[in-house]
Amino acid sequence: GFLNVGTVFTRLASGLDPQQAYYKMALLTLLNQQERSDELDTELKKMLVNQATDPDMVVVAVTLSFMRAVKASVGLSRIYLGELRRTLQRTFDQKPPETMKPTTAFMGLHTLGSIQDRLSRPAKAQELYRQALRINPQDQTVRVSLALSLLQTDAAEAFQIFSQGAAEGTLFEVAYLFAAKHAGEQGRFADAAAMAEQAITIAGNPLAV
Repeated sequence: GFLNVGTVFTRLASGLDPQQAYYKMALLTLLNQQERSDELDTELKKMLVNQATDPDMVVVAVTLSFMRAVKASVGLSRIYLGELRRTLQRTFDQKPPETMKPTTAFMGLHTLGSIQDRLSRPAKAQELYRQALRINPQDQTVRVSLALSLLQTDAAEAFQIFSQGAAEGTLFEVAYLFAAKHAGEQGRFADAAAMAEQAITIAGNPLAV
C-alpha cells in the first residue's frame, strides 16, 4: 500500500543522505505506523550506536526505545536503562538542552527524568522534570511525573501539585489514585479523600481534563 511505498522511498533517501534528520524521522514514523517492530528496533539501534547521528535524533531514538520497552514491559533491566541514560546524557553534554529546539529538549528532559526515576534516582529525576516544565509549564504529563516522583521524597510538595491540579481541573485520574493511596498510607485521610474524589470526578467526565 501507500505506506509501504513511502517506507521504501524514505529508506532509500535516508541511505543516500544518512545525516538528514528529516528522512530518519519520517522512516521511524512510517515503521511505527505500520507496526513493523523488528525493523523499527533495528533502525533505532543503528541510530543509537552511530556516533554521527544528529543529537536531536538521538533524543528521539532514546525516547522511542524507552517508550517501546515500557509498553512491552520487557527490556527494562537496569543495564538497559543505564545504557539509555548514558546515551542521552552524553547527547546533552554534546548539545545542551538549551541549544536544542524546545520540543526536542522537552522530550529529552522528560525521557531522561523517567529513566532516572526507574533507576531509583528521584532527586535527579525531579530536577529534569523541573527543567522540562520551565520549557512547557502547562504540560500535564510532566507535572504528573514530577508529583509522583515527589511522593518518594517530599509528599507535601507532591500534594501541593495535586491540589493545584484539582483546583484547575487538570492532571489525570490515575495520578490522583496514586496520590490517594499514598496519602492513606501516611494517615492523611482528608488528602486521600480529596484526591480519590477528584479521580472519580475525572473518570466520570472524560472531558474534565
